[in-house]
Amino acid sequence: MNVMYHSIDAKYDWERFISIFNRCTVFAPYTISLTKELAEKFIIPLYTGDESIALVGSDDHNSGIIHAGIYNLKENVKVGHIYMLFAESNYVAYRLLMEVEEWFKERNIKRIYAYWWFTNPYNFILHGRETYAWAGAFPTINAFRRLDYDILNDIIVMQLQMDEEPSIFVPNISGLEVRQKPIEDNELAWSGRVEAYIEDKKIGHCEFFYLKAISQHIKRNLGQITINVDSAFHGTGVARMLITHAHQNLYSKGTRNVMLATGQALFRAIKFYQKLGYKPELIKGYSYIKEDVF
Repeated sequence: MNVMYHSIDAKYDWERFISIFNRCTVFAPYTISLTKELAEKFIIPLYTGDESIALVGSDDHNSGIIHAGIYNLKENVKVGHIYMLFAESNYVAYRLLMEVEEWFKERNIKRIYAYWWFTNPYNFILHGRETYAWAGAFPTINAFRRLDYDILNDIIVMQLQMDEEPSIFVPNISGLEVRQKPIEDNELAWSGRVEAYIEDKKIGHCEFFYLKAISQHIKRNLGQITINVDSAFHGTGVARMLITHAHQNLYSKGTRNVMLATGQALFRAIKFYQKLGYKPELIKGYSYIKEDVF
Protein backbone atom coordinates (compact mmCIF):
# COMPACT_ATOMS: atom_id res chain seq x y z
CA MET A 1 0.00 0.00 0.00
CA ASN A 2 1.37 3.40 -1.01
CA VAL A 3 1.65 5.97 1.76
CA MET A 4 0.76 9.52 0.76
CA TYR A 5 3.41 11.92 2.08
CA HIS A 6 3.60 15.67 1.68
CA SER A 7 5.35 18.59 3.36
CA ILE A 8 5.01 22.35 3.60
CA ASP A 9 7.30 25.20 4.58
CA ALA A 10 6.82 25.82 8.30
CA LYS A 11 6.31 29.53 7.69
CA TYR A 12 2.83 28.69 6.40
CA ASP A 13 1.79 26.93 9.61
CA TRP A 14 3.96 27.72 12.63
CA GLU A 15 1.06 26.82 14.89
CA ARG A 16 1.10 23.24 13.62
CA PHE A 17 4.91 23.16 13.80
CA ILE A 18 4.74 24.13 17.47
CA SER A 19 2.03 21.57 18.20
CA ILE A 20 4.05 18.73 16.66
CA PHE A 21 7.17 19.78 18.57
CA ASN A 22 5.28 19.64 21.85
CA ARG A 23 3.67 16.27 21.10
CA CYS A 24 7.01 14.71 20.19
CA THR A 25 8.94 16.12 23.17
CA VAL A 26 6.45 15.53 25.97
CA PHE A 27 8.80 12.96 27.56
CA ALA A 28 12.11 14.51 26.42
CA PRO A 29 14.48 15.27 29.33
CA TYR A 30 15.07 18.89 30.32
CA THR A 31 12.78 20.23 27.61
CA ILE A 32 10.08 22.87 27.85
CA SER A 33 6.96 23.34 25.77
CA LEU A 34 7.42 25.56 22.75
CA THR A 35 4.91 28.40 22.89
CA LYS A 36 3.91 30.85 20.18
CA GLU A 37 5.65 33.62 22.14
CA LEU A 38 8.93 31.68 22.42
CA ALA A 39 8.82 30.72 18.75
CA GLU A 40 8.22 34.33 17.70
CA LYS A 41 11.15 35.53 19.79
CA PHE A 42 13.79 32.80 19.43
CA ILE A 43 12.89 30.57 16.45
CA ILE A 44 11.03 32.43 13.71
CA PRO A 45 13.32 35.52 13.53
CA LEU A 46 16.27 33.23 12.73
CA TYR A 47 14.38 31.45 9.96
CA THR A 48 15.24 32.61 6.46
CA GLY A 49 14.55 30.71 3.29
CA ASP A 50 18.09 31.29 2.00
CA GLU A 51 20.13 30.13 4.98
CA SER A 52 17.75 27.74 6.74
CA ILE A 53 14.85 25.39 6.14
CA ALA A 54 11.96 24.35 8.36
CA LEU A 55 9.38 21.81 7.22
CA VAL A 56 6.19 20.24 8.47
CA GLY A 57 5.69 16.78 6.97
CA SER A 58 2.90 14.24 7.23
CA ASP A 59 1.49 11.05 5.77
CA ASP A 60 -1.96 9.54 6.16
CA HIS A 61 -1.62 9.15 9.93
CA ASN A 62 1.50 10.83 11.36
CA SER A 63 3.32 14.16 11.31
CA GLY A 64 6.82 15.48 11.89
CA ILE A 65 9.02 18.57 11.76
CA ILE A 66 12.60 19.39 10.87
CA HIS A 67 14.65 22.58 11.14
CA ALA A 68 18.14 23.00 9.70
CA GLY A 69 20.49 25.69 8.45
CA ILE A 70 23.86 26.55 6.96
CA TYR A 71 26.78 27.15 9.32
CA ASN A 72 29.99 28.98 8.43
CA LEU A 73 32.54 26.57 9.86
CA LYS A 74 35.48 28.72 8.79
CA GLU A 75 36.36 31.06 5.96
CA ASN A 76 34.90 29.76 2.69
CA VAL A 77 33.77 26.51 4.35
CA LYS A 78 30.04 26.06 4.86
CA VAL A 79 28.41 23.00 6.39
CA GLY A 80 24.86 21.93 7.08
CA HIS A 81 23.52 21.81 10.61
CA ILE A 82 20.32 20.00 11.52
CA TYR A 83 18.98 21.73 14.62
CA MET A 84 16.27 19.22 15.36
CA LEU A 85 14.13 16.48 13.81
CA PHE A 86 11.01 14.99 15.38
CA ALA A 87 8.31 12.78 13.95
CA GLU A 88 5.55 10.45 15.02
CA SER A 89 6.68 7.67 12.67
CA ASN A 90 9.89 6.33 11.17
CA TYR A 91 8.65 7.02 7.64
CA VAL A 92 7.87 10.70 8.19
CA ALA A 93 11.22 11.29 9.92
CA TYR A 94 13.01 9.56 7.03
CA ARG A 95 11.22 11.62 4.38
CA LEU A 96 11.87 14.90 6.19
CA LEU A 97 15.57 14.12 6.51
CA MET A 98 15.75 13.20 2.82
CA GLU A 99 14.16 16.53 1.87
CA VAL A 100 16.65 18.50 3.92
CA GLU A 101 19.54 16.57 2.37
CA GLU A 102 18.26 17.57 -1.08
CA TRP A 103 18.03 21.18 0.08
CA PHE A 104 21.68 21.06 1.17
CA LYS A 105 22.73 19.44 -2.12
CA GLU A 106 21.10 22.27 -4.08
CA ARG A 107 23.34 24.66 -2.13
CA ASN A 108 26.49 22.60 -2.67
CA ILE A 109 26.73 21.63 1.01
CA LYS A 110 28.60 18.33 1.20
CA ARG A 111 28.94 17.85 4.95
CA ILE A 112 26.03 17.79 7.38
CA TYR A 113 26.20 17.91 11.16
CA ALA A 114 23.16 17.01 13.25
CA TYR A 115 22.74 18.16 16.85
CA TRP A 116 26.35 19.30 16.99
CA TRP A 117 27.36 21.92 19.52
CA PHE A 118 27.11 24.89 17.19
CA THR A 119 24.71 27.67 18.12
CA ASN A 120 21.21 26.28 17.91
CA PRO A 121 17.89 28.21 18.07
CA TYR A 122 16.55 25.48 20.37
CA ASN A 123 19.22 26.04 23.04
CA PHE A 124 17.57 26.32 26.47
CA ILE A 125 14.34 24.90 25.03
CA LEU A 126 15.49 21.40 24.04
CA HIS A 127 17.70 19.60 26.61
CA GLY A 128 19.31 22.78 27.95
CA ARG A 129 22.32 24.60 26.53
CA GLU A 130 23.52 21.73 24.33
CA THR A 131 20.96 19.95 22.22
CA TYR A 132 21.33 16.30 21.25
CA ALA A 133 19.31 13.61 19.53
CA TRP A 134 17.69 12.02 22.55
CA ALA A 135 17.85 8.22 22.39
CA GLY A 136 14.18 8.05 23.33
CA ALA A 137 13.16 9.82 20.11
CA PHE A 138 13.12 6.57 18.13
CA PRO A 139 11.94 7.89 14.73
CA THR A 140 14.70 10.52 14.84
CA ILE A 141 17.40 7.99 15.68
CA ASN A 142 16.12 5.54 13.06
CA ALA A 143 16.10 8.18 10.31
CA PHE A 144 19.76 9.04 10.85
CA ARG A 145 20.62 5.35 10.92
CA ARG A 146 18.65 4.61 7.74
CA LEU A 147 20.35 7.42 5.82
CA ASP A 148 23.82 6.30 6.92
CA TYR A 149 24.81 9.09 9.29
CA ASP A 150 27.80 8.37 11.50
CA ILE A 151 27.62 8.97 15.24
CA LEU A 152 29.85 11.94 15.93
CA ASN A 153 29.37 11.95 19.67
CA ASP A 154 27.83 9.42 22.03
CA ILE A 155 26.61 11.77 24.73
CA ILE A 156 26.38 11.21 28.45
CA VAL A 157 24.58 13.63 30.77
CA MET A 158 25.97 14.11 34.27
CA GLN A 159 24.64 16.05 37.25
CA LEU A 160 26.08 17.48 40.46
CA GLN A 161 24.19 18.24 43.66
CA MET A 162 25.69 21.11 45.65
CA ASP A 163 24.81 20.61 49.30
CA GLU A 164 26.87 23.60 50.42
CA GLU A 165 28.36 26.72 48.88
CA PRO A 166 31.36 25.67 46.76
CA SER A 167 34.81 27.07 47.45
CA ILE A 168 37.07 28.34 44.69
CA PHE A 169 40.05 26.16 43.85
CA VAL A 170 43.22 28.17 43.17
CA PRO A 171 46.04 26.33 41.36
CA ASN A 172 49.65 27.26 41.96
CA ILE A 173 50.39 28.73 38.52
CA SER A 174 52.47 31.88 38.20
CA GLY A 175 50.75 34.75 36.40
CA LEU A 176 47.34 33.09 36.29
CA GLU A 177 44.51 35.61 35.98
CA VAL A 178 40.75 35.07 36.10
CA ARG A 179 38.27 37.28 34.28
CA GLN A 180 34.52 37.05 34.37
CA LYS A 181 31.78 38.59 32.25
CA PRO A 182 28.04 38.21 31.69
CA ILE A 183 26.69 36.70 28.46
CA GLU A 184 22.92 37.12 28.45
CA ASP A 185 19.84 37.27 30.61
CA ASN A 186 16.37 36.52 29.24
CA GLU A 187 13.31 34.43 30.07
CA LEU A 188 15.08 31.22 29.02
CA ALA A 189 18.41 31.53 30.82
CA TRP A 190 20.90 33.69 32.67
CA SER A 191 24.50 33.03 31.70
CA GLY A 192 28.07 34.14 32.18
CA ARG A 193 31.61 33.16 31.37
CA VAL A 194 34.76 32.84 33.46
CA GLU A 195 38.09 32.87 31.60
CA ALA A 196 41.66 31.99 32.56
CA TYR A 197 44.63 33.97 31.24
CA ILE A 198 48.39 33.85 31.52
CA GLU A 199 50.11 37.04 30.35
CA ASP A 200 46.96 38.10 28.49
CA LYS A 201 46.76 34.81 26.60
CA LYS A 202 43.50 32.97 27.18
CA ILE A 203 44.09 29.34 28.16
CA GLY A 204 40.56 28.26 28.97
CA HIS A 205 37.01 29.24 29.77
CA CYS A 206 33.89 27.90 31.42
CA GLU A 207 30.40 29.10 30.60
CA PHE A 208 27.66 28.71 33.18
CA PHE A 209 23.91 28.88 32.71
CA TYR A 210 21.00 29.15 35.09
CA LEU A 211 18.26 27.42 33.09
CA LYS A 212 15.34 29.64 34.07
CA ALA A 213 12.57 28.18 31.91
CA ILE A 214 13.62 24.56 32.39
CA SER A 215 13.96 25.12 36.14
CA GLN A 216 10.41 26.43 36.27
CA HIS A 217 9.22 23.44 34.25
CA ILE A 218 10.88 20.80 36.44
CA LYS A 219 10.19 22.78 39.64
CA ARG A 220 13.78 22.92 40.85
CA ASN A 221 16.63 25.29 40.06
CA LEU A 222 19.01 23.77 37.55
CA GLY A 223 22.30 25.06 36.16
CA GLN A 224 24.54 23.85 33.38
CA ILE A 225 28.19 24.31 32.45
CA THR A 226 30.38 23.91 29.40
CA ILE A 227 34.17 24.06 29.58
CA ASN A 228 37.18 24.21 27.32
CA VAL A 229 40.83 24.32 28.42
CA ASP A 230 43.94 24.27 26.23
CA SER A 231 45.41 20.79 26.16
CA ALA A 232 48.75 22.10 27.47
CA PHE A 233 47.00 22.95 30.74
CA HIS A 234 45.12 19.71 31.27
CA GLY A 235 45.86 18.31 34.71
CA THR A 236 47.16 21.62 36.08
CA GLY A 237 44.07 22.59 38.04
CA VAL A 238 42.89 25.26 35.58
CA ALA A 239 39.74 23.32 34.69
CA ARG A 240 38.90 22.75 38.34
CA MET A 241 39.41 26.44 39.08
CA LEU A 242 37.11 27.50 36.24
CA ILE A 243 34.41 25.01 37.18
CA THR A 244 34.40 25.99 40.85
CA HIS A 245 34.01 29.64 39.81
CA ALA A 246 31.04 28.57 37.68
CA HIS A 247 29.58 26.53 40.53
CA GLN A 248 29.80 29.48 42.90
CA ASN A 249 28.03 31.77 40.42
CA LEU A 250 25.22 29.26 39.97
CA TYR A 251 24.94 28.69 43.72
CA SER A 252 24.47 32.44 44.21
CA LYS A 253 21.44 32.21 41.91
CA GLY A 254 19.84 29.58 44.14
CA THR A 255 20.94 26.66 41.98
CA ARG A 256 21.74 23.46 43.84
CA ASN A 257 21.95 21.11 40.85
CA VAL A 258 24.28 21.50 37.87
CA MET A 259 24.37 19.34 34.77
CA LEU A 260 26.72 18.93 31.85
CA ALA A 261 26.82 16.91 28.64
CA THR A 262 30.02 15.26 27.46
CA GLY A 263 31.20 12.51 25.15
CA GLN A 264 31.04 8.92 26.35
CA ALA A 265 34.46 8.35 24.77
CA LEU A 266 36.10 11.10 26.86
CA PHE A 267 37.08 8.76 29.67
CA ARG A 268 39.50 11.15 31.41
CA ALA A 269 36.97 13.98 31.33
CA ILE A 270 34.26 11.77 32.82
CA LYS A 271 36.60 10.64 35.63
CA PHE A 272 37.48 14.28 36.29
CA TYR A 273 33.81 15.26 36.57
CA GLN A 274 33.15 12.30 38.85
CA LYS A 275 35.91 13.49 41.19
CA LEU A 276 34.10 16.82 41.38
CA GLY A 277 30.93 15.01 42.43
CA TYR A 278 29.10 14.66 39.12
CA LYS A 279 27.12 11.47 38.58
CA PRO A 280 25.89 10.00 35.27
CA GLU A 281 22.18 10.22 34.55
CA LEU A 282 20.10 7.61 32.74
CA ILE A 283 19.97 9.78 29.63
CA LYS A 284 21.59 8.96 26.32
CA GLY A 285 21.92 11.20 23.31
CA TYR A 286 23.80 11.46 20.06
CA SER A 287 25.13 13.92 17.53
CA TYR A 288 25.73 12.88 13.94
CA ILE A 289 27.70 13.69 10.83
CA LYS A 290 27.36 12.79 7.17
CA GLU A 291 30.17 13.63 4.77
CA ASP A 292 30.26 13.53 0.98
CA VAL A 293 26.48 13.89 0.78
CA PHE A 294 26.78 13.91 -3.02
